[in-house]
Amino acid sequence: MPQATTYAIRVAGEVPADVLDSFSGVSTVGQSLDTTLRAELVDAAALHGLLNALRGAGLVLLDVHREYGSGSR
Repeated sequence: MPQATTYAIRVAGEVPADVLDSFSGVSTVGQSLDTTLRAELVDAAALHGLLNALRGAGLVLLDVHREYGSGSR
């Protein structure tokens, strides 16, 4: 089984809870004017699926970056 890669994803606004219900390993780190998600995803398809779901919810993507350290290489 491939090791998960951790991403920090920042979007403008608040992410509706139902958007994240179908994604395991995704948590909300902070919410105010922007929301940061921490996502442990197994492959690029999972990342693209999450990004498409966020876009489908009408959210504007501000930043995506891979987090290094703690098993995410």
